[in-house]
Amino acid sequence: MRGISIFLCACVLFGVVASAQASLIGLEMAHFPRVASNGIAVDYIAPTGGETYGTLTAFGDAWDIYSSSAPEAEEAWGYFDLTVMIDPITGDAVSGSLLVDDDFYGDIFNSSTIVDFGFGGNDLFEFKFTQEGNSGLPTGPQDGDSIGVILSAVSIPDAIFDDTPVIVPDWTTDFSNNWNGESDTFFMPEPASLGLLAAGGLALLRRRRK
Repeated sequence: MRGISIFLCACVLFGVVASAQASLIGLEMAHFPRVASNGIAVDYIAPTGGETYGTLTAFGDAWDIYSSSAPEAEEAWGYFDLTVMIDPITGDAVSGSLLVDDDFYGDIFNSSTIVDFGFGGNDLFEFKFTQEGNSGLPTGPQDGDSIGVILSAVSIPDAIFDDTPVIVPDWTTDFSNNWNGESDTFFMPEPASLGLLAAGGLALLRRRRK
């Protein structure tokens, strides 16, 4: 009984810690698989003339893969490419795409469907996508799974932010960070998947007791 209680507490703790890491839009970060990079160029082109939406892009060509088979990081060769169309009035993401490609595994993360978008201050942007097709990484997301992207330390000029009443970007102004951004892209198991994990653990504990 004590073992079951410890297992349940661990599951609850994981849920709390995961949610706290990306509270802006409620992402639940998974440990694996995960792609991290400190060489992402984040740029924003505001709409001009008859254009309706601005374009937020993030691009990079060097990162590390953390998977259950390579928890200590495995260097990847390929590119990271994120594009999101932003409504400058509401600050909402109206469309977006994500592709993280590796020369060995192929497409690790691939989506043209953005589900959610959030930002906090001038150094943090968060995105949630839906995976399209199965990942080339054996432990990667399957078709329809959720993908999270966190862009941080992007060093966006303070001039484009309004401090009153909250710090939000001015989506009518261009900005560029000159390759200073960091990206953390990861596969997020849904709550149902976490529930199955807990149920499987309980079944294992019960079987061991017998």
